[in-house]
Amino acid sequence: MTQKKKKEVYRCLQSGQSSKKYTPATLLSESIDNLGIYSCMFIVSLFISLAFGNTCLPFGSGAVHPSHQHSLGQYSTTFLNCSYDNKKVFALRQMNLNNVPTSLVVDAENLETQLITSSCLSCTSLTTSDLVNSSYGRLLESATSAPYPLQNDGIVSGNVNSRNVSLTIDMCPSQKGISQNVYNQIVNIATSTQSAFPVGIAMTQRWLSRYRDHFLWLKELQISGQLKVVWINHSANHFYDRNLPLENNFLLAPNTDFINEVFRLPQNRGRRHGAKPPSP
Repeated sequence: MTQKKKKEVYRCLQSGQSSKKYTPATLLSESIDNLGIYSCMFIVSLFISLAFGNTCLPFGSGAVHPSHQHSLGQYSTTFLNCSYDNKKVFALRQMNLNNVPTSLVVDAENLETQLITSSCLSCTSLTTSDLVNSSYGRLLESATSAPYPLQNDGIVSGNVNSRNVSLTIDMCPSQKGISQNVYNQIVNIATSTQSAFPVGIAMTQRWLSRYRDHFLWLKELQISGQLKVVWINHSANHFYDRNLPLENNFLLAPNTDFINEVFRLPQNRGRRHGAKPPSP
């Protein structure tokens, strides 16, 4: 690269301006030697991408470290048909994450969820055909169709043949924290197999508020690669009275604010520093 072009790159990064403008087609046709006259927007984007990773993924592909604080606002529901990285996804939630519009999406086929910067998504209104032509849509239809039993309802099996076992653990409000012996066994398996152990953890706000250190310890196990966690919204309060019939219990209890039960948990989860192993 010539000295003149090097100065152009430096001036672009310093001032946010470039003396020349290029279309995407021109940029693709330029040689490496002509990097100095790329548009400033492209250079700055490239610099940020190389320095900080994929700007479309606020937390990369891994778990969020519990020592990091993040602001969350304007959290709301949505249901859009989107595409990202040549994959079909459905946007389920929208929010401002650290003041950046962000979407929670689910993969239409493997049901994996991910936080993606909203500007990186290409979305349209959702149609019935979008749903029925996806694994997510077919499972959603099955889980929300009659009959409606009060116990063991919802998705109880996948739509593919599998010999795998799915482990889920509920963090219901209780006088105890976590069953540490269970997690010790899981960690032992992960260590022996040298792979993260998959587990679904259904979290309640009441449990989290009382046992935040236990939650942060679980996050450390996730970040260290010992657990592969799918965090499940198990409501905020999880009201339950063993003396009441099912039709008057849990989310069916009189005067239950369903919106609060669903939205309070994700807006308040895990914002304190530090982590330590839970007490036995």
